[in-house]
Amino acid sequence: RRQKVKNVISQQNSTSAIDEDVAAETERVLSGESDDDLIVLKELTKLFGNGKLAVDHMSFGIAPGTCFGLLGINGAGKTTAMSMLTAEFPPTSGEAMLAGFSVTNEPEQTRKRIGYCPQFDAHFMNMTGREHVELYASIKGVPKDHVKEVAADKLTEVGLSEFDGDCLSGSYSGGMKRKLSVACATIGQPQILLMDEPSTGMDPIARRDLWSIISKMVGGEPGQSPTEKTSIILTTHSMEECEALCPIIGIMAGGKLRCLGSAQHLKSRFGKGFQVEMKCKEVDTDDADYQSTLRVLCEQVDAFRLGDVEDAAEPLDSAFLSLDQTIAAIQSLANNDFLLSMITPEDPAGYVIYKAATSDVGVSLAELAAFCIEELRVRAAIDFFADNYPSSVLRERQETKVRYEVPSEGIRISSLFAAIENTKERLVLA
Repeated sequence: RRQKVKNVISQQNSTSAIDEDVAAETERVLSGESDDDLIVLKELTKLFGNGKLAVDHMSFGIAPGTCFGLLGINGAGKTTAMSMLTAEFPPTSGEAMLAGFSVTNEPEQTRKRIGYCPQFDAHFMNMTGREHVELYASIKGVPKDHVKEVAADKLTEVGLSEFDGDCLSGSYSGGMKRKLSVACATIGQPQILLMDEPSTGMDPIARRDLWSIISKMVGGEPGQSPTEKTSIILTTHSMEECEALCPIIGIMAGGKLRCLGSAQHLKSRFGKGFQVEMKCKEVDTDDADYQSTLRVLCEQVDAFRLGDVEDAAEPLDSAFLSLDQTIAAIQSLANNDFLLSMITPEDPAGYVIYKAATSDVGVSLAELAAFCIEELRVRAAIDFFADNYPSSVLRERQETKVRYEVPSEGIRISSLFAAIENTKERLVLA
């Protein structure tokens, strides 16, 4: 088993050249020059049982008082790396040292020194936001007499009001849940902070408030020794977030650290065009395209109900459809081919509709209409780039947001902005 693992890692590790900056940092770590850093990864590797090499010989060091940005698309290995640093599961090979303690051999020591904001919110649905923060404050060693005061200050700091704090976390919106996760992670002034896409789902104002919190933690208290300042690993999809917070950025792809350096250094070395992010507006029930699509789907549902007196008594827009009915309803829409191809268990966006449609209850007509409009809007944005910038490449999609790389040769940034602005209303951009 061990020999097989070594062979797989060796084979995959030799398939691509190592960037010169990554090689220099690896040499610094392996030579012992980084031993005084607060966070040190030495050849950290994770090979799963199915042969997936999620993290491939990652090596870097982070000094006290530094925010290190780990940038990469979904599946790059960022969350797996975080999971090893929190001792959720052990590495296949290599080592990680946090504040001088081995994550593998001394996890109880490393956990005392870290705060962790996971990618997916881990909350108790029957507890309020305030109860969460007070719980973590107690776990982190905040004196009992100060727990309530510290928790209240932290909730205010992350932008949750007194009313929000007394609501059950199960009723929180996505952005509020992220704020609560940040509050739980940063309570007690941890020496090391691991933040896995902390700003996902936050509005721009809340995101900048979060950046301010992170900057204050990295900067430390007045008169604080540099060696006592908090070090942070921040994973994100956003180069803007990295530029705002991180003097050092590592870009991951395929489990490897592909390049390393400041934002300006990386742009100077690898920048080949414009990065364009566009976000379509979220679907509202009052939107004209939603209403027109809902009417078409309702007509199809009405046809399903012919002869069924019991079903006919229910409002059309509250109907629930089976998988066959869902497919038939979508077929009644224009541009339905790509929508139909998405209703499978394999498609990351269409899976939700497929799962609901194949359940005993079925998928609600309102949910199906919202899904169709969301995908049609995103498809319109994709078609815009295909028609106007054929050489552009879709680098990433997150829900209703797309990120394209547009070659700069022969294209002025002013004309690019003008083209997007002129079609903003038609593309229903946020």
